[in-house]
Amino acid sequence: DNEVVVVGVGVGVGFTGTITDAAGNSVTQSIPDTQTPVQVDATRPTMTITSPNVTSGATTNDAFIVLNFAVSNNTGDGAYDFVESDITVEKDNQPLSSTESGALLSSFNGSSGASSYTATFTPSAEGTYKISVKADEFTDVADNNNTLSNTLIWSYDNTPPTLDSVEMLSTGGSSIDPTTFGVGHVISIIAKFSEPVSATGLPVLNLSNGRNTTTVSVVEGNDYELLFTYTVGQNDNSNNDLQVIGASVPI
Repeated sequence: DNEVVVVGVGVGVGFTGTITDAAGNSVTQSIPDTQTPVQVDATRPTMTITSPNVTSGATTNDAFIVLNFAVSNNTGDGAYDFVESDITVEKDNQPLSSTESGALLSSFNGSSGASSYTATFTPSAEGTYKISVKADEFTDVADNNNTLSNTLIWSYDNTPPTLDSVEMLSTGGSSIDPTTFGVGHVISIIAKFSEPVSATGLPVLNLSNGRNTTTVSVVEGNDYELLFTYTVGQNDNSNNDLQVIGASVPI
């Protein structure tokens, strides 16, 4: 901000001639005690979009998220003529019309001149959403148009992963039958899922050999796969092949 004030009036102060009244009296060169300040603001306002529910770039299964729109400018004033239809929404890199965007936005709150606004965003389907405000959508108190805001990116995913397959990868059974394992042999079990997963709460698999049942805990995970290990015990005699019969903790 720059405050403009009168700094001097009179012959020789920015004038090449003289200033007089109708009677020929020259204007006094004394500066008045009372002056009207004027602010000059040529800086365009900015807007920052955040959410208390997610960080930009996150993938969650939230049914909806709250959006915060914060305005910043030199005067400390807010945004004028900013309305819900100024918010731009893309889904999977495809721009949505104002009608389509409006169907996803609700509870828009904030009055003209406010420095903060809020809205609720409810996704229509799974996908990646990008939320922003284009340049020149609103003005500040000095009538400066806004700059382009940041883009809040959020991916909505509410489809649970599925267990697609289970592989027994161990080799080196008995010298007579390489698919038969004795006491102390370690069998690696790879559980493969339909999408990347992470293991929390120490999930376990339930195993059955036709006679006995046992559980094995997760050892490590890598995107689409979780690794479990099973060590053959003294009483683990089987009537049938070793099989996974379930998970005692959700994965």
